[in-house]
Amino acid sequence: MPPKPVETAKPVEPLALATPPAREASSGHRGLGLILGASGIALEGGALVFALLGRSAEGEVEKATMWTPHDSELQSAGERDNKLAWGLCAAGGAAIIAGAVLYFTGGASAEHGVAIVPTRGGAQLGWSTSF
Repeated sequence: MPPKPVETAKPVEPLALATPPAREASSGHRGLGLILGASGIALEGGALVFALLGRSAEGEVEKATMWTPHDSELQSAGERDNKLAWGLCAAGGAAIIAGAVLYFTGGASAEHGVAIVPTRGGAQLGWSTSF
């Protein structure tokens, strides 16, 4: 009796991975990035103005030989100016960073990867792009 033919498995063809459709260039994100960046620079300028006003008020209070109600108001105004300077500085920095991200990622077709990884002391942001 002749041996039975051995059936072999047919080779499996690799799956074709679906690629996302190519994006067309969008000037909307780039324009918004420029606007945010310019706004951030303006906020940083405001922070500088308030920091200088706070420093000036601090200098005047230090020169005072007797404490008067005017000096108390001047000190309060200087503290307010310093707080405004810090707030504007933080907001301006955030606007500049957001504007840069929008500008550089808003161009022609590109693949981007973003990962936020929680860590013990906070979080890490990973970002990759291709041009």
